[in-house]
Amino acid sequence: MIVRILSILAIVIFLVPACGDDDPICELYNFQPNALPACNDNVISLEFYFSVMNGSGSYRITDQISGQSQLIENENKNGLINISVDFIISELFITSEFMDLVISDELNDNCYSSTYLLDVRECILGLEFEFIEVLASTFNMGCTTEQLNCYDDEYPAHEVYLYSFQMSKYEVSNKDYCTFMNANELSEDGIFNDTILIDLASDDCKIFFENDTFKVRSSYENYPVSNVNFAGAQAFCNWAQVKLPTEAQWEFAAKGGDKLNNYIYSGSDNPDEVAWTSATSNNQIHESGQLEPNEIGLYDMSGNVSEWCTDLYNPDYYEDSPLNNPLGPIVGNNKIIRGGNWSSDPREARVSNRDNNWIGNSSNKIGFRVVRDFYY
Repeated sequence: MIVRILSILAIVIFLVPACGDDDPICELYNFQPNALPACNDNVISLEFYFSVMNGSGSYRITDQISGQSQLIENENKNGLINISVDFIISELFITSEFMDLVISDELNDNCYSSTYLLDVRECILGLEFEFIEVLASTFNMGCTTEQLNCYDDEYPAHEVYLYSFQMSKYEVSNKDYCTFMNANELSEDGIFNDTILIDLASDDCKIFFENDTFKVRSSYENYPVSNVNFAGAQAFCNWAQVKLPTEAQWEFAAKGGDKLNNYIYSGSDNPDEVAWTSATSNNQIHESGQLEPNEIGLYDMSGNVSEWCTDLYNPDYYEDSPLNNPLGPIVGNNKIIRGGNWSSDPREARVSNRDNNWIGNSSNKIGFRVVRDFYY
């Protein structure tokens, strides 16, 4: 028994940084971002906080991928510290759109450090996404009891389990789509790799080509992009390394995720509070985020523009839909669109309502939002 105890003690001593007998333990911990990273020109600005116990007052934040680092002098040796640091984007060896950050004590090699894997893809690409976490859960998909005047393809209501994911707070904007078009040098008529992605000839399209650059018509930067077909939405996602939601992800998020209150529309039983429809829109698209969000902070899931999903459409799919993370049928001619739009009757903006469109179609009534895996 004595031998076993000594062996365990030896292991513990090996794992703890070497300290003198009377040295207090030094530790940096709870290293977290205060805000989303901001990119301007060739600089990425980060705001973080961390907690320190018995620190030296000199701390260093380092990107372990590129080796770039910044020294932070702070008289605080115990407690919470807020920091702001800048890194040079061109000197970051960004291949996966992450920074592997570590905060360490500059004057004490024996101090425990803390790390954080920071996702900077939207910032580096020049996008302005905000993502909402949608936590893993089981929910009832389809025409549940609160939904009124359901269509046949919303039956039967059925249980679905989804992994956690993140969904963009707003629909993809004209500004973000314009950034994508310029980065990929689409032709002036919206064609990329011999495929048309967006109908620039439409009078309703707010993106135009001038002086070898795609631009957004003044004051429409934060309106949801429209006139984008399925290929156009998918091409954007491939470039930004995000995804279109599955139909199940879309409905779960629209219903409020794990905070759902069983509303008819996304965030309310009153469509006028949350949805631009034929009753309120004045026959036009509106700027994103002008009405109330739903339970988890998503805007315009009901109304404004309908949203492309990845699933093919089959009116009878719910009869055999799998329990776990359904991806839709494997055959079909059209893709799912969800949420209703500015010209829809409020009935079409209900969270369980299903719609579909041919992948080659574009319309001033259809846009999209994106999701990504839940990394942390």
